[in-house]
Amino acid sequence: MSDKRQIYRVILQLMSYSGIAVFLWVIFVATFVTDEEKQTLPESIEISLQQLAKGELTHVLWQGKKVSILSRNDTKEIAYLVYYDLGASGNCPLFFNGKILKDTCIGTKYQQTGEPINKNKVDDLESPPHYFIASESKIIIGVSTPQKNHSD
Repeated sequence: MSDKRQIYRVILQLMSYSGIAVFLWVIFVATFVTDEEKQTLPESIEISLQQLAKGELTHVLWQGKKVSILSRNDTKEIAYLVYYDLGASGNCPLFFNGKILKDTCIGTKYQQTGEPINKNKVDDLESPPHYFIASESKIIIGVSTPQKNHSD
């Protein structure tokens, strides 16, 4: 009887030591990442707006976050709303029904300007830094002012 307990104790100790060794190896590997393994996210991205008609919505991924661009149809001239595709809940995407944006979790509604319809509940939609190049019909996300190599 004592021999079985001794065997089980040794097996349990070996399993514990193996688990600790694997855990430390994972921590070590995660700590020391080479430059080739680092994934760099683009600082800014350019989006052509030529194919985007009034009332249409397009999505891009910038800095790991979903950004939406809405070609507003509530203005006489084409204007765009650029916003992070998260409503007041912070977890759910927004749904665009052609007139308003709606948080799919809590139901908060936003105008096409990004302002909430019920102002006493939440703030405007959060927007990434961006600017428009009207002459090229482009939007640059990730930079809040025009760079020297671009001209309007």
